[in-house]
Amino acid sequence: MIIQLNDGFGADGNAMFTFRGAPRGSGARRWIQHVLPNRIEFATPPDTWAHYAGKLDVLGGVVKEFLHGPNLDNQHL
Repeated sequence: MIIQLNDGFGADGNAMFTFRGAPRGSGARRWIQHVLPNRIEFATPPDTWAHYAGKLDVLGGVVKEFLHGPNLDNQHL
């Protein structure tokens, strides 16, 4: 997944996160809250989740999920 800040320019303001290893069902939210701050990767490091989350709160943003499979023209939504 990619998180993009509304006022980002180019790759600035982009962060990537993978759900690899996430549990399904009711435990997913707690797992994400625990894992995301340490697993997120910033396109323009150095940054921290606390700093980035503050910018996200002020500027807003969009989340895109990569889709993988045959016959996909656009690989993210």
